[in-house]
Amino acid sequence: MADPSAGLLAAFALVVLATVVVALMLVRRAYAGADGQLGSERSVFRAFVAVGCWMAFTAALAVSDVLSDFDRRPPLLPILVAISFALAIAIAFSRFGTRVMEGTSLAWLIGFQGFRLPLELVMHRAAEEGVMPIQMSFAGQNLDIISGATALLVAWLISRGLATKRTPWLWNILGSALLINIMVVAILSLPMFARWGPEQLNVWISHAPFVWLPTLLVPCAVIAHLLLWRKLLRH
Repeated sequence: MADPSAGLLAAFALVVLATVVVALMLVRRAYAGADGQLGSERSVFRAFVAVGCWMAFTAALAVSDVLSDFDRRPPLLPILVAISFALAIAIAFSRFGTRVMEGTSLAWLIGFQGFRLPLELVMHRAAEEGVMPIQMSFAGQNLDIISGATALLVAWLISRGLATKRTPWLWNILGSALLINIMVVAILSLPMFARWGPEQLNVWISHAPFVWLPTLLVPCAVIAHLLLWRKLLRH
């Protein structure tokens, strides 16, 4: 893994910050509907504290280098990723997730996933710098940039009343499939599998701040997809 440039670090941090801010905005909108301003601010604060603690915890693990020790048995990074995925599912089906799902429109649930567009551009730059393996970018096996670009378009169409009833279903199928694809590619690129060889290993996510990709950004995408599935199936 090459040393990341200052520009790459700044761009990645900006994507993370923007994603968290928009997510908190959705929480505020969802809770403001019934509880009013006081209820929404309290909910945003609780969500902010929870996200902040999780980010601090995962960053501390990355800085301590325990996540990059792939000779450890069992390695901690896959365990942390599995916990992150489990938390995402739990949140999506919790009372909190139900509240956000009910208080958020289809356009916002889909439009939120637009963060995947700049994220994929940042990941492509990481691959160009030798920080990330090439197969995890859109120059390799990752086509998730399509999800980010189409999310913005579909959200606009829905907000303008120009989308058909099938549009959000089709987009969610596409986005879910592309998300699963890159998750599989990322797992197979870990040192214990090395599907694309020893020169293209996925070790960058064991370092800060890139550890927030599998522990924060991917879970955000998973939660948004699950909430959208719940909303579509309910209505």
